[in-house]
Amino acid sequence: MKPSDYDAAIPGLERVGEFGRQFDIVVGLEFIRGARFLGCVETTANLLRRVNHPNLKVLIDTFHFYAGLSKLTDIEKLQPGEVSWVHINDVPLTVPRELLQDTDRIYVGDGVIPLKKILSAIARVYQGPVSFEVFQYVDRDPNEVARKGFDRLSRLLATV
Repeated sequence: MKPSDYDAAIPGLERVGEFGRQFDIVVGLEFIRGARFLGCVETTANLLRRVNHPNLKVLIDTFHFYAGLSKLTDIEKLQPGEVSWVHINDVPLTVPRELLQDTDRIYVGDGVIPLKKILSAIARVYQGPVSFEVFQYVDRDPNEVARKGFDRLSRLLATV
């Protein structure tokens, strides 16, 4: 990767934004921890500011935020209207942060991510819907997973 790769991404992102406008949707660009391109909140937000398209916004995932390079100050630099969606996850204490994998996501409140602090910072710029995203519960009853996930999210959000 080199800085010019970000410049080269702008025309494609503009097309994605126009696609979103055509279908009246906002496209969330999710930073992914460990990615060499768009691996943190700050870089993603800065690139989207350069693109400056109303149908492109940052998607924040607390897993990628916690396990990656992002810092709370990156969220504090966001402006209202720059966030499209928020995935809320937690992770166990038993896995070192550097070794976390997508399948290590657990129910909100069972782990160590400082969710209240992160969500309080996000609440300054985003008041929309959120989701609970997990991958390792596929062998469980989906109604049970959904109910437990909803209950945990509801309790957490009531405190923010």
